[in-house]
Amino acid sequence: MQFLRRLIAWSVLLGFLTAVGAGVFHFVRYRPRCTIEGPMVLRHLSADGRWLVGLAVTEGRAGDVALAEIRVFDAHSGRLVRSLPAPTLDCAQSPDGRHFVWQPKAGALQIADWQAGTVWSPPVNRRRDGLANYAFSPRGRWLWFDAEQVDGRNMVVDLPAQRLAPWPADLLPQFTPDDRYGLCLIDRSNIQVVELETGQTKAFLRPDFAMDRVGIRFSSDGRRAVLGNIRSPESRETSQAVVWESCEPIEQFVFLNLEVWDLVEFRRIWAWKPAAQTEFSSPALSADGQLLAYWTATNQGPRLEMVDLKSGAIRVVLSEILGLEFRHRLRYLDGPANVQQPNGSEVLLSIDRHNVLTSVDAVGRVLWRNNAYIVKSHGAIVIQSGSGLNQFEAVDLRIGTVCGINLPDFHERKGCSRALSADGSHFAVIGTDARPPPQPGTIENWLHAKWPKLFASG
Repeated sequence: MQFLRRLIAWSVLLGFLTAVGAGVFHFVRYRPRCTIEGPMVLRHLSADGRWLVGLAVTEGRAGDVALAEIRVFDAHSGRLVRSLPAPTLDCAQSPDGRHFVWQPKAGALQIADWQAGTVWSPPVNRRRDGLANYAFSPRGRWLWFDAEQVDGRNMVVDLPAQRLAPWPADLLPQFTPDDRYGLCLIDRSNIQVVELETGQTKAFLRPDFAMDRVGIRFSSDGRRAVLGNIRSPESRETSQAVVWESCEPIEQFVFLNLEVWDLVEFRRIWAWKPAAQTEFSSPALSADGQLLAYWTATNQGPRLEMVDLKSGAIRVVLSEILGLEFRHRLRYLDGPANVQQPNGSEVLLSIDRHNVLTSVDAVGRVLWRNNAYIVKSHGAIVIQSGSGLNQFEAVDLRIGTVCGINLPDFHERKGCSRALSADGSHFAVIGTDARPPPQPGTIENWLHAKWPKLFASG
């Protein structure tokens, strides 16, 4: 009998705790961490999800933009941390999201650092009317721009240090991913490697082909590069004998030859032996630069091949159906930071001209292929639209797992921006909170009055 009473007592207690837990789960599970009021255009979300940066707009009486400013919010509390003036919404932004650059008037250039809360101008005269020719380094430390000065020298700015770097000449660099070097085309036979910190020439690369329109892609650690002449109907008209092509969008460019260079020892480590009418699309180097992958066209159809640069062995990873367009964007998906990846764990992401994404492992096994609209992507994380209204899905491309993101009582503002943090762990979207306020006398109203920060709207 005593056992039965204890069983009933425990059952009642567990039932009560379940009811309380279910109620709290209902009110908290899909509650936004904070609400930030607009109107605003999202431009950056920090990797840890802590800082949200946007361009806020104040409209004038005529409906035009009367004021624009950079606003930095604490994404945990929604608190405005700082604001900086930005006279225009047409701001260029560094890849790390830290710096905004714009030209307020002819002959001037302004740079805003939202982390430091500073706005400054480099000592530049006779700027062109419009920030047309510029390039950020991949990590966001350096900014190159066409200064059109009397001595014919372009400029490179060290953004964190707020100084002009000792750039040697009127050259357009291709920055390495580690922000260490700028590679410059000198003539049809030579590529000059310039150390950005000192402005000194470290080496000259001399490919075994006459360069004209040159494309280049790097391994993510910046230690190796693959380059070659490219052909495209989108190639720009130029009077120069040799130029860098941006290779964007990559699926429109075809490489006619390939060479892989070591940027530590500055030597050629692999070259494709020319064959009749051989074309390559989107060559990509693995993170450590040991593997090269590319799409190529064959009589049997497009083929994805991978080269072991140490041994020179070439193997077929994937063969598509006959007649499929072989021009794909291709890149290796890096694994988690500070985690050593075992051999054979490499994953490639291939994107065709219809924006269909396919992730495939080193043995040709397809891990994931999207069947929905891609909202945002960064690294190995993709956000795609879900099956219902205001529903999204986060996909880890390396393993093909899907996690649902549900935003009930939230109306997304179509056409406005979304932001995904650099590591893909946080996602922000602009919209309207459509939750009704808590009604008087209800438990929602009591929870809101008791803990307003925890239960923002009941």
